[in-house]
Amino acid sequence: MRRSFITAVAMLLASILAAGCFDSATPSGSAGSSGGGTTGVSPVTPAAPHWRIQYEIGFPRPARRQLPACPAAARCRAIRPKGWSTSSGKPLWALMVTRNLTCPSGVGDYLRGQSACRALARLRAVLGRKTATACSCPLSLGVPGRATLIGSSRRIALPLAFCPYCGHGNTAGVDHALALLQPRA
Repeated sequence: MRRSFITAVAMLLASILAAGCFDSATPSGSAGSSGGGTTGVSPVTPAAPHWRIQYEIGFPRPARRQLPACPAAARCRAIRPKGWSTSSGKPLWALMVTRNLTCPSGVGDYLRGQSACRALARLRAVLGRKTATACSCPLSLGVPGRATLIGSSRRIALPLAFCPYCGHGNTAGVDHALALLQPRA
């Protein structure tokens, strides 16, 4: 007796939850319809991935006025990279470029936005492979660039230098992808 009571309560709860969770809309043109298609709550569409790409152009300089011009359609700011100074100990200046990109539409401040989205996808694909070989990378000067996924529950950051991609198998197109994501002019 007790088992059948528990089963009946479970079935009642399941039917209540099902009625609340699923759309019971009537098709357009039937009784109760306002003629505007189906009614009810539409499924939530996740936002398109939005990336913030930051990179340095030029080399650190002793004076702000010596920094290169900001590339077209980008936001730039002068920064003082940690650990960089002149021989007399005066801190150096560098120009940090910030760009935004929404993929796969390519909306943002890149002139070739969809190509930039494909470049990000290429870099993610290469990094997703297991390391195949060890590489010796040259010393990289300056502030390393990176692309960061904004608004995601998971933080995804892609380095914008060749060295992290070396050793991940076929790296064809990585240098082109890096150049595309970090235009200098």
